[in-house]
Amino acid sequence: MRARGLILISIIGLLVAQGCQRRPGKPAGPPAPGAAGGRAGLPVSAREVGATGVQNTAPSVDYNLGVTFGKELLLVGFNVSPSPMSKGEPATIEAVWKCLAKPSRNWTTWTHLNFLGSPPNRYNGDHPPSTPTSRWEPGKFYVDPFTFVLPEAYKGGAYQVSIGLYGMPRNWTKEKPFLYLPETIVAGGQRVAEVGVGYSGAEEQPAMRAESKEPRVAEKLSVAFGDEMVLVGYNVQPSPVQKGDPATLEIVWKCLTRPSRDWTVWTHIGPSQMINRDHRPALPIALWKPGKYYRDKVSFTVPPDKKPGQYPVSIGLYAGAGEGQPTLLLPEKVLEGGKRQGVIEVGFSAGR
Repeated sequence: MRARGLILISIIGLLVAQGCQRRPGKPAGPPAPGAAGGRAGLPVSAREVGATGVQNTAPSVDYNLGVTFGKELLLVGFNVSPSPMSKGEPATIEAVWKCLAKPSRNWTTWTHLNFLGSPPNRYNGDHPPSTPTSRWEPGKFYVDPFTFVLPEAYKGGAYQVSIGLYGMPRNWTKEKPFLYLPETIVAGGQRVAEVGVGYSGAEEQPAMRAESKEPRVAEKLSVAFGDEMVLVGYNVQPSPVQKGDPATLEIVWKCLTRPSRDWTVWTHIGPSQMINRDHRPALPIALWKPGKYYRDKVSFTVPPDKKPGQYPVSIGLYAGAGEGQPTLLLPEKVLEGGKRQGVIEVGFSAGR
């Protein structure tokens, strides 16, 4: 009997070993769509998945997304605390989901932060919610909090937050290593938004600062863009602009509420975008503070072959919505008879 027992144990051991060799190892996690690279960030001990909250009504979110994933889940949006985040200090991202139909499996949430600058930094915070999605109930809202520490070696500035869902295969021989729950863009939503990460004391900071008092402007516009921003107006130096010589356009903004993303400023001078100076301000808009004023400076040169006179200036805010998606414009609302367009005066060049 003892000999038979030893033989049986040996056979089981061999079968287990062979099964482990045949079965592929579990990958570390899927790459961010459209991005290369592996995991980055701190060890698992520096990350913490909070308890999943559930409620019958939609919680408020600072960053509205409105993206459906298949027929199962709706990504309402997310909150970030604190905002902007501080490197080396705990921060929390709360993704808010609505369950539309019984989830087909226990999905893992990917949560990636990608630095919108150079060199690229990427933080990977993939995790399964503490309450498995297979137990989520249709019609209810779920808050999935994730606390992490962004490495101090990362740069301050604007980071893109990407949120989605993937799962491990049930059958390794018939299914791909990662199963993504397909996303469907609804109501102009997208699954990414930009958040701000503060600068460290030793880090070189942009030559742009917040001001409490409204700066003077030569050209008053007073246009509100959504509930986030007011385009106060602009100054031009020198004035009139001399053809062929460098000039500076100083755009003055007032931040009303926390920016929903890192907007790009469109700046068109002249008919048919004769001069296109679209740009991101030196201090990313994602880091602007409510109630503060900002001077956004951009240089330009009027070609020498242009005629002197008045040229229209058009200013606004937009953001790329991701590959294959349309550009997002921050809607404008004219205040007190204001307008988004102004003019600059172009003089003669030397000798003309």
